[in-house]
Amino acid sequence: MDNIGFLSILPAVLAIVLAFATRDAIVALFAASFLGYFLIDGVLWEYPNFLIETISSDSFSWVFYIEIQIGILIALFQLSGVPEIFSSIAQKQRMTRRKGQVYAWLAGMGVFFSDYFSPIFVGTSLQAVTDKVKISREKLAYIADSTSSPLIVIIPFSSWALYISGIIGDQAPGVSSSEAVGIFASSIAYNFYAILSVVFVGLICFGVVKDFGPMKKAEDRAYEHGKVVRDGSMPMVGKEIKELHKPEGASSSFLLNFLIPIFMIVGINVGGYIAFDSVKIVESFAAALLYLFVVMSFQRFGIKLLSNAVVSGVKAVVPAVLILLFAYALNSITKDAGAANYLVSISEGLITPNLLPAIVFVVAAVISFSTGTSWGTFAIAIPIAMAMSMELTGGISSPLVLMSIAAATGGGVFGDHCSPLSDTSVLASIGAGSDHMDHIRTQIPYALIVAFVSFFIYLVAGFVL
Repeated sequence: MDNIGFLSILPAVLAIVLAFATRDAIVALFAASFLGYFLIDGVLWEYPNFLIETISSDSFSWVFYIEIQIGILIALFQLSGVPEIFSSIAQKQRMTRRKGQVYAWLAGMGVFFSDYFSPIFVGTSLQAVTDKVKISREKLAYIADSTSSPLIVIIPFSSWALYISGIIGDQAPGVSSSEAVGIFASSIAYNFYAILSVVFVGLICFGVVKDFGPMKKAEDRAYEHGKVVRDGSMPMVGKEIKELHKPEGASSSFLLNFLIPIFMIVGINVGGYIAFDSVKIVESFAAALLYLFVVMSFQRFGIKLLSNAVVSGVKAVVPAVLILLFAYALNSITKDAGAANYLVSISEGLITPNLLPAIVFVVAAVISFSTGTSWGTFAIAIPIAMAMSMELTGGISSPLVLMSIAAATGGGVFGDHCSPLSDTSVLASIGAGSDHMDHIRTQIPYALIVAFVSFFIYLVAGFVL
């Protein structure tokens, strides 16, 4: 359905308002997707069929498989006593809260090839360490989230770079693929939001910038009372996993039960990225899980106990699966309703050459935050930004064009980074074992500060160029 105006963004607005008001992302997303389906289709009894179509889509199925594997992996780590091993190592190494945060930041910086794998890896591998030194799960989720999409979008040889370069090439006749990649690479220096996000989280981790707002309250709670999650919260990895304990007679080791499976996951993903230009997340987790099953069988854990751990792992990620299901459904609805086009249309009268980069950044940020998708935002905002800036300058490589591309890209990352509808934000909550809305609520003030600074820079630069 086209041209339904404000109604096209009403479902997303409802989802965001309800999510913050109730702190229950599942209820908020369900209500919003249900309302959106009614606005577009009007046949409410077809809504279950719509959800079935969402579940059967390739994109949802892929993320669903990853989530299930994450739940099982964390369950097997818990069963084999990995958290206790981490606690012992942290105690021997005199781990501090600052060191724990810096290690998480560096881990995220090291996994720069996949925005899906990075938050999972950072959260699952460092959760036991950060818990030991009383770092809140919200802080761990923030670090994991801020070193995923904001980092990968400024890597000129990532899958994101190829996707964005393809959009650039389509909008610039006569520009070859290699030239389009070069144009994107040149625009990276102007992607102030992504660059500042990665720098800002580093400053927070090193203690140069002190925590404030909801994040400070979460950190004070964890440090003073030892509560890494809020009372009454709903962590994305459920309590079923915490009830798993290593049985008497079973043996385990840090090398066999943690390092090797982690190295397998990283190695397969890096190898796939180098050899096939594609990360192999599902395959890497499958290989690690198969390895752990074999090793833990020889370590006398027993088939029945391992099977129970699998069931517990699947149960533990059900809330996350539901959030993603309704988020994907809502994203599909807002796309069909033309929400992005509506937001672009209401901003057209505000755009002047001097304001172009700043307005493009704001519009892209609003679209991405409302829909939870950066790639969808790129496909809409970058062509518009390029067309307008090229018309004003006449040159594909002019600073205004490059800055406009970067503004559209950075604005798209903003929503992917901190929207409650974003799949990568959900994965950060899963990896860190944080309540999803607690993660979003504590992260948004930090993201908004970076976004405001970025907007101000674009505003000034638009008048300087």
